[in-house]
Amino acid sequence: MVGAPLDPLLTPGGYTPVYISPLEYNQAIRASINMDYRFGKGDGGPVFQELGITLLGVYSSGHPFTRGEGSGNLEGDARFRQPLEPLNSSTTPSTFQVDMRIDKSFNIADILNLNIYFNVINLFDIENVYNVFMRTGSAEDDGYLGDPNQGGQQVATFGEDYARVYRALNLDYHQDWYNATTGAAYTTQPSIYGPPRQIRFGIRLEH
Repeated sequence: MVGAPLDPLLTPGGYTPVYISPLEYNQAIRASINMDYRFGKGDGGPVFQELGITLLGVYSSGHPFTRGEGSGNLEGDARFRQPLEPLNSSTTPSTFQVDMRIDKSFNIADILNLNIYFNVINLFDIENVYNVFMRTGSAEDDGYLGDPNQGGQQVATFGEDYARVYRALNLDYHQDWYNATTGAAYTTQPSIYGPPRQIRFGIRLEH
């Protein structure tokens, strides 16, 4: 329509954001260091020759999330929660992990190269919290049972057995419930903790 006022949302340069919110995957600090030391062929005698050790350290300051409250235990579903603060105002704990690899190569009759290696994930077995529950900001309590208007009602009706089963399924092991028909998860909460210490052994042959 001729003479109609211009919509500032559709006019170039006519819209100014009110505030800027960090995205969920934003990390203010993320640093890594990789150190590798190895002996060459003929170095260090028969024990150390072609032996190598690699250390990888990764640090993260955590990522943003939004504290919220809502009904039910499906806190990962936006239909069941309301924010309690500006978008992504809170931050998960920082994390630090060191991985180590030790490997040694052997030459077999000048035909095959045999490499034996040990991989250690999370060398110091640090308990890293990758995500937290939105209601509480904690990795150990989702706030459902402690709310008298939600899980508290179930505990009052079914007793402490209900609380024990709920903790076992949703907190202790943090397993998602799955729909037997569609295979879809009822919850969308991602994994809470990083990997524990794991030791892996392998052999690689090269011709």
